[in-house]
Amino acid sequence: MSENRQTPLDRGRFATTMGRLTVYSQNNPEQYGFRMALVGAVLTVVLWVVFFGCLLMGESSSTVDLLIVGGGAVVMIGLSALGGFVTARATRRIVKGRPVPSDSDPARVQAAHWQIMRGALHQDAEVNRIGRILAEQHDASKAPQVAIVVVALAVPMHAAGIALRYDGSPLALFHVLMVVVMTVMVVALVPVTMRRRRGVRRFRELHDLTFPESS
Repeated sequence: MSENRQTPLDRGRFATTMGRLTVYSQNNPEQYGFRMALVGAVLTVVLWVVFFGCLLMGESSSTVDLLIVGGGAVVMIGLSALGGFVTARATRRIVKGRPVPSDSDPARVQAAHWQIMRGALHQDAEVNRIGRILAEQHDASKAPQVAIVVVALAVPMHAAGIALRYDGSPLALFHVLMVVVMTVMVVALVPVTMRRRRGVRRFRELHDLTFPESS
């Protein structure tokens, strides 16, 4: 087994935090969904207000522009709450009663995430065991496909906004920015999603062939 196919056990702060997040979310989906909704609402509203506040600053903003910004903030709060509910429900469906063990080593959990994308077994048996659980969950997850569809649909919506009203206003500039960002996301998400799917399939097949008793 070549060394370049091995994901190192990174015990840095970021890797262990992401590993703990995976363990926590799979073993406590409702609490995870609530906290994600809360954090998402705060960050979204702050960024929304800051972005439009900078654009509106120093301009003779109309009442309609202000109502759009305020209404948009309210809508984003609602979407964040909905996102938390959907996240909790989707996590339960993906885990299917077999979460990553609650006592798992966070570094090994994070290493398993990357290892299944590489499509090769790890020299650490525990990483392989966790990777097999994650690979099975990957089949039930539709998150990448949903993200691609949502982002792809958002591009023509914002493009229509530009066509209907491009007058240099903050709202028009926002539509332009979103078209650029969403297009880049679609271009990046498709190959990444396909590569991950191929890697997970190779990992699962190799694991089941090497360790048939644990499949």
